[in-house]
Amino acid sequence: MATAQQPSLHKKQFRTPEEKRRHYEAWKSSGLSRSAYCKQAHLAPSVFCKWVRDFEDKPPMSFVQIPVDANPRHAPPPGIEIKFINGLQCRFTHVQDVKLLVQWVEALQHVTGHQ
Repeated sequence: MATAQQPSLHKKQFRTPEEKRRHYEAWKSSGLSRSAYCKQAHLAPSVFCKWVRDFEDKPPMSFVQIPVDANPRHAPPPGIEIKFINGLQCRFTHVQDVKLLVQWVEALQHVTGHQ
């Protein structure tokens, strides 16, 4: 009598996110305990429990449409304003080189002793 080879629970297998999701959904609809499902599906219980935690902690991603007003009445002023803890405010209306701005702020922090 020939027996089908059972996959080893000790051999590490790569599962795609889609495969993990299919197993999670199959378990949820099966009515089985996690342990029973793992035996039936030849999955390591510790690995499957991690998948379950991941899916229950993170709902499936989806896109949300955000309406954009093509003609805003109150557009924010262009540029960047930086307010330091000592009350100093610097307003840059036309920033073309952000790296240079970051270097300037870091140098100012160093000179004033505020990190």
